[in-house]
Amino acid sequence: MRIIIINKKLLSGILKMYICVCKAVTDKQITNAIIEGACTHKQLINCFGVGRDCGKCNQHIKELINLNHPEKRTIEPLCS
Repeated sequence: MRIIIINKKLLSGILKMYICVCKAVTDKQITNAIIEGACTHKQLINCFGVGRDCGKCNQHIKELINLNHPEKRTIEPLCS
């Protein structure tokens, strides 16, 4: 599965994509958490429990972090 963002403003609020099926967490929930200050993959795991069961969502979570923090392209930590 690959996330393709065509126009973030166009798709914002229209489509809901489940990033973690195991925990029923959507891209919108993760994006909101990042906007509110969750800066690392570990913080998102602690917040939502994502990535702990099957782990298939971990790459998509990293992509969302990078998308919402384009000036910081490292995996962890993303914020100081």
